Amino acid sequence: MKRYIVVIIALVFVAVSVFVFLRINATSQPSSSSSKHVVTTTMQQLPEIQQIKPVKPVKIKLKRGAKDDYTWEISGEDVDEILKVDKRLRKGLRME
Repeated sequence: MKRYIVVIIALVFVAVSVFVFLRINATSQPSSSSSKHVVTTTMQQLPEIQQIKPVKPVKIKLKRGAKDDYTWEISGEDVDEILKVDKRLRKGLRME
């Protein structure tokens, strides 16, 4: 009798798991082709979206001296961004 109860519980568990799995997959897949058309049209209308290059971050190497003074090396591609970071460091470390 105990074997039958265990088998029935296992079958119910498997059935519920399959139902939940199918339900999740059905909601995550787009059902209409019109949404694909909208995305394609949007990408065709805005070609500058495809041409944007990722901005590389400014890299800072901060060093602390023996007399509690700070020095740093800043590297990056954008000069304006490097100057902004340098100004923020000077202000944050109260050197200006």
